Amino acid sequence: LLIQIDGYSSTRKYHLIRLLFYKFTKTVFIYNLPTFIIRTTPTSVAVNNINSYTIYSLL
Repeated sequence: LLIQIDGYSSTRKYHLIRLLFYKFTKTVFIYNLPTFIIRTTPTSVAVNNINSYTIYSLL
């Protein structure tokens, strides 16, 4: 599953990302599935907001 969340700056997209991450991890835990959820962002500022990786660091 690949989700792209676009929007203007300072629109609190990271709240939505955190909520989705919480729901996905909760579902994975309930059904005892392997967890392979990676959150990536294009800039280091966004990385700090959602505790993720930059796209370039995963290449």
